[in-house]
Amino acid sequence: MRELSIFSAQEISSINEYERFHHTKAYVKSKSELVISKNELLTACGYRNIDKFKKHRMEWDRLLRPVPLSYLSSIGVDMKVITLTIEVDKEEYMKALRVPLYPKAAVVRLMATVYCDIPCPLGTTEEEAIEILKRYSGEKNKRCSINYPELKTVWVDPSGTVEVVYYETIAHVSRKYLIPSGSGGSTGKSYVR
Repeated sequence: MRELSIFSAQEISSINEYERFHHTKAYVKSKSELVISKNELLTACGYRNIDKFKKHRMEWDRLLRPVPLSYLSSIGVDMKVITLTIEVDKEEYMKALRVPLYPKAAVVRLMATVYCDIPCPLGTTEEEAIEILKRYSGEKNKRCSINYPELKTVWVDPSGTVEVVYYETIAHVSRKYLIPSGSGGSTGKSYVR
């Protein structure tokens, strides 16, 4: 899918000191960089198309999609180490939630798949931004949000209801995949296939 930037919010409220799955990604990437032979990995992971495999491998190393356990095994990842790195990443996530946040902008949903942003005045706290959005959302009858990709999204409905969605740093291991939880990175973005 390709992002349609003209219909997407442009400003992002980021957290400077926080990177989701930082330690887990660093561990997987360090193991991946040691394995140079793409052909062996390609076969072990059940791929035939090298370009598709390269794209998926990059996304696996960055934990942007479910990672096949066959891939992790092929690059020498120890699942006990993955469990430990995820625990450290969870601790960093909890620390990031305690830091006072000053959003740069809010996202307004104009209609399905069409968004724009409203800049927040410099130094506006999250609580102040929520109050501004409650008024704006009620007046314009539009759903709004403050999105901190990889951390949380604060949704404000025209009724004044506030809902927070947290993007916890968790990963589930199924029979075939390591499945990282969602990150909220697509909130306020429009895509086409």
